Amino acid sequence: MTKEIFLNELRLELEKRKVPNIADILSDYREHFEHGIANSKSEQEIIQSLGPTGTLAQAHQAEGYIESLDKDKHPSQVGLIWSAIGKIIILTPFNFLMLIVPGVLVLSFLLTGWSLVAAVFSMGIASFCAVPYIQQLVGVWPWMALLFSFLGMLSLGIFMGLVMYTVTSFIGKIVVSYLRWNLKFVLEK
Repeated sequence: MTKEIFLNELRLELEKRKVPNIADILSDYREHFEHGIANSKSEQEIIQSLGPTGTLAQAHQAEGYIESLDKDKHPSQVGLIWSAIGKIIILTPFNFLMLIVPGVLVLSFLLTGWSLVAAVFSMGIASFCAVPYIQQLVGVWPWMALLFSFLGMLSLGIFMGLVMYTVTSFIGKIVVSYLRWNLKFVLEK
């Protein structure tokens, strides 16, 4: 395979995956070939060191997902994070083996935390809605105590929601940072 055939195949793979900035990517690879040839490497050696065009295109697609996460700076971009994780896992199966247990634990932690937030907040709302009926049963002073405890439950739900939002945002930043490092490793191999 020659340099031009390799670059053409790479262009087709990038277009198939709808990767942005294809011209820039191809320019980088042309420059890579020039440096390799200047260092007495053959086109075949350079192509072999780069790896399959499909793998490179997947890596650039994952890089595009990660860049769009950086641009938005919004932790609720769950779909993009999962897409990037999926691409990285496909690129390096080692990731799947090393990240499955910690990934499941972190995901379980986040789901449990958000479930608790929803439970506490909805319990506060349901209890608050029941306050007028409880007043008729128990009198004014116990009713006031219950009212403030229900308001406390709502406040606790809001506070827990803010904490979980911060934790989720932090974990999302860690995941994106790891994906970026891993992608850099894959592209520079």
